[in-house]
Amino acid sequence: MRTLQRVLCLCVLLTGVLVACRTAPTGQPPPNPENQGVAAITWVRSADEIVFRADVVGGSNTFDRRNDIPNCTIFGDNRIVWTDNSQPGRLTVLTDFLEDINVYDFVNELAINYRFYTYQAKATIQLPSESSPVYELMTLKVNNELHTVDGFESLPTEYFRDLVTLCQEMSNAPAYYEPAAGWLSARQLNYDPEATLVTWSAEASGIDLYALSATTQPLWVANEIVPVLWNISVNTPRNRMFKQGDGYFEVAFEIPNITRLSPPAPSAEELEAVQQIRSSLD
Repeated sequence: MRTLQRVLCLCVLLTGVLVACRTAPTGQPPPNPENQGVAAITWVRSADEIVFRADVVGGSNTFDRRNDIPNCTIFGDNRIVWTDNSQPGRLTVLTDFLEDINVYDFVNELAINYRFYTYQAKATIQLPSESSPVYELMTLKVNNELHTVDGFESLPTEYFRDLVTLCQEMSNAPAYYEPAAGWLSARQLNYDPEATLVTWSAEASGIDLYALSATTQPLWVANEIVPVLWNISVNTPRNRMFKQGDGYFEVAFEIPNITRLSPPAPSAEELEAVQQIRSSLD
């Protein structure tokens, strides 16, 4: 009986040593006895905080990429937003709220089974090239530590896709996302015969793309035109051009905490300034 007790004690001690050896070098959070072995994981509880994100970044057209929505994002308030592009020509954006245990399990899965902390981001050490490369980017921020991994690392086959799927499958009650407001920008371009044309009326929409393209300040829109802009964003090809009169424009519609590069929603003071800009465009 004593021999059995000694063996059990040795197993427990070895388990503790293995966990300590595994977590210390990789930056994984330490074990939390109160959670029966679940790692002690904390994150900033803010709707603006990104806990995890899997995204495809880069590319030469920086203006167009302002329309990009990351593949999957978990925010600090446990909100999850992800995309489904399985239907040709259509991007479905879904959202849900997770339980804390979902986030705990997800982070531990990344740290242990996917060895997330053993991989690094290497985009910044690549040789310069004439074009901006497109690559996969994954970030995880827990316990006040941001860790980044990118596609320039030697990752297992389908690593990025597996993490995106793991992120998406946490949702139990997904809902279609529809914005109530967003930032609108435009720039005038030469006509491209291969582009998909969207006919735009300044009179009907209340927004003159000529005037909007003349300023670097995006326009905050929160009226009946928002569903129209969102429908165009998710249901038309990315090579689209807006045609107003004889002019052709590229348009970016950015949603705070949805599109990757969107500015935050305006404060009351900023909104007043935006309304002044809007008045000049009507």
